[in-house]
Amino acid sequence: MKPSMAIKPLVFAIAAVMAVAVQADQNDRRGGHHNGHHNNGHHTPPPTRIPVYATANAMDSQRSTGNTITNQGTINEAEMSSSATGASGNVGVNVAAGNGNQQDNAAAIANASSESSLDNSFVFGTAEATADVRQFSNNNRVDNWSTQNSAVMAGSADGAEGNVGINIAGGDLNQQKNTMAIANTGAPLGNATATASADQNGPGLTVNNGADRTYRVDTLTITTTKSGSSSREGTFNSTDDRSSSSSFSVAGSRSASSSGSSGWNSSGSSSMNASGSHSSTASGSNSWNASGSMAGNASSSSSASLSASLAAAADATRTTTTDYGRHERTRTDSFDASLNASLNVDVDHSRESSYDKSFEKAFDSSYDKARQSSYEKSRDSSYEKAHESSYANASESAFEKSGEKSSQSSNDVSKSYSESSAYDLSNTVSFQVLTPTGWANPVTNTATLSGSVNGGSGNLGVNVAAGVGNQQSNSLAISNTSF
Repeated sequence: MKPSMAIKPLVFAIAAVMAVAVQADQNDRRGGHHNGHHNNGHHTPPPTRIPVYATANAMDSQRSTGNTITNQGTINEAEMSSSATGASGNVGVNVAAGNGNQQDNAAAIANASSESSLDNSFVFGTAEATADVRQFSNNNRVDNWSTQNSAVMAGSADGAEGNVGINIAGGDLNQQKNTMAIANTGAPLGNATATASADQNGPGLTVNNGADRTYRVDTLTITTTKSGSSSREGTFNSTDDRSSSSSFSVAGSRSASSSGSSGWNSSGSSSMNASGSHSSTASGSNSWNASGSMAGNASSSSSASLSASLAAAADATRTTTTDYGRHERTRTDSFDASLNASLNVDVDHSRESSYDKSFEKAFDSSYDKARQSSYEKSRDSSYEKAHESSYANASESAFEKSGEKSSQSSNDVSKSYSESSAYDLSNTVSFQVLTPTGWANPVTNTATLSGSVNGGSGNLGVNVAAGVGNQQSNSLAISNTSF
């Protein structure tokens, strides 16, 4: 956005203050006064009061709240060039580029002047001018990324006269104000009051300025090399001759015999008699007895014999020849061994056992019961048992074993080896890195006032702002009483 303005002068009459004092001709006043003294002796009545009022109010309030503005690569330029040259009177110029800017020119002029054609009267004039400005900019946020804001005033408003207010803003959420209040009374009696006030408030403003980083691409190369070699050789010769022989014989016999007998007998008898009658009462008796005996005997005998003999012979020869390259070594080992052993064992074993047992038991009981019943029972029993057994065992065995074993071996071993190795390694790694060098297109705010307002006179107010959230105000209050 680049608004450019060449503004022709906007001329106002600041105050057509024509304060002509209302006075009667001095001669007429004296003549009248003289006639009054000679008008049949009557006095002149008190003068008549003629009130005149003038009021001018310029009330303004600007608010900018809760706004969010995001600029990326945005260029805001506000320019005033060769404008308002030679202007006079009340001149207000506003030039803005960006978002959410607030600018205003306010003027309040009050004039109270009059003259009366009535004799014996006077004019009482009251003039009041009020200019009240309030600017609020709350809880706004602006994010700028590579944004350029420029406000330029060049060669403008030269030779301007009177009340001149110029506002130039580039950026976001700028607030600018030009305010004038003039009060004039030209009455012989009266009051003139001019008030100009400004209140600016801008809390909670958040501005984030960002730009792109610039980088340089650097290439890094790392080379690693490693080489080496190794060799190894050796020989081994070995001769191994082995021979062995062995023989053995073993013989033996075994015999065993056993015999025995066992017997037992048992006898007993049991009898039971029971009788009774039941009515309202009952009585009875119960008795039994048992007796018996048991006897037994057992005997056994056994015999065993064992005879064994062992004869063994062994001889062995071992020859070992080792070739170490420069010399040979031969080693011969031989041994002879023989074994003779015999074993004779006789075992006799006998056992006898006997037992004799007897028992006798008896039981008597009686009872009385009141019941209408009767019974009579009897039982007799007897038993007799007997058992006899006998056994005889005999065994006989004989054995004989013999054997012979011989072995012979020969082993010749010859080994040699030779090995060598060499290696040559090389590794190269290249990679690129980004090295920060600076910033590209940073946020730029430029406010320029050049060759302007030269030769100006009167009340001159100039505001030039570039950026975010700037608040500027020019206020003028003039009070004049003339008569």
